[in-house]
Amino acid sequence: MDEKKKHITSGFDTSWKFNVSTKKDRKAQFLFFHIPKTAGTTFRYVLYNHFEDADLYPSQAELIANGGGYVNRSQFIQEKNYLNKTMLIGHFRVNILPQLMHKDLKKMAFFRNPLDRILSTIKHIRVHDKELKGQDVNLILKEKWNQIVFGQSMAMGYNPKDKNLDVVRENIIALDFIGITEYFEESLQLCNATFDWHLENITKQNVIKEEVFSLLSPKSKMRIVASLGPELNTYNIALNHFKRRCNRRSIELLE
Repeated sequence: MDEKKKHITSGFDTSWKFNVSTKKDRKAQFLFFHIPKTAGTTFRYVLYNHFEDADLYPSQAELIANGGGYVNRSQFIQEKNYLNKTMLIGHFRVNILPQLMHKDLKKMAFFRNPLDRILSTIKHIRVHDKELKGQDVNLILKEKWNQIVFGQSMAMGYNPKDKNLDVVRENIIALDFIGITEYFEESLQLCNATFDWHLENITKQNVIKEEVFSLLSPKSKMRIVASLGPELNTYNIALNHFKRRCNRRSIELLE
């Protein structure tokens, strides 16, 4: 399989809480919330190796046709190509299409240490964003603040104005699979045990080897640290439930 595909970060929607509709029973459908910079691209290729291309949305052909990026929410809703697909992948938030979702929808997401994810997101935007490519990292942080700093929390329904961390907790617990970037191999084991799959690890994808922390101003660093609360809360909830599920499956975590 050709793993050298381009990847583009898409936008998000507003927060929401899981409320899956009860449409006519079909076989299970899976939705992977690809939260940027949480090893989601690597996991996507793992899924591509496991599923037939016809069962995926987007398929590899659809991804390439869209310039290497996922379709945006409005296009996703309008086209409805996903309705009979087994595995849906995208930069979704939890409010995505609740009225159309499959009754037996299995929800999946990876989470990452907040500071590592934040720095990785800044690097990604600096390399790939059309408007901010090559720009000063402090400007990038200012322009994309919510996306960078609250990316995981907002994917799980967090609204910075409402500070609704209770919704985030409920949505994380409702995930059928929780993966942790720092425990990627063990996450695959947990996914296999949860769904009776046979996923196999691959080389890390979409890795940008660039140091940006030293380029951040003292003010930017202080602002990030002062705002880490929601992301730390989100990550710790996910990590704790990940560890509990691994323990129930007798999956040993290597520190």
